[in-house]
Amino acid sequence: MVGAAMEAAELPPATINPQFTCSEELLAQTAECKDCGELVRHNARLWAERHVQQTGHNVQVSLYLDMRDSGWLEKLSDERRAELDEFKDPEKARGLAGQLLRDLRGQKVN
Repeated sequence: MVGAAMEAAELPPATINPQFTCSEELLAQTAECKDCGELVRHNARLWAERHVQQTGHNVQVSLYLDMRDSGWLEKLSDERRAELDEFKDPEKARGLAGQLLRDLRGQKVN
């Protein structure tokens, strides 16, 4: 199936690199029934399969993945790694989250 999709998109085949390992993390997922309009964001793929089986409706599923080279962190600049390391401290991370929320509240337009 992937091969057919790549042919349809006219993408050249990937080069084979035995050193490359791609990590993938599912960040979000949605399923929307194009016939009845129902929208699901939790366990979307499973819901979509069951909904199609039970109703025969057309369902669109979107998966949002974060895909990275397994060595992505080592490829960052020293400055960027230092920025990320700052937020390993829970207190600093909480402080940043609080500041972002305050900034968002201040930007609300009535």
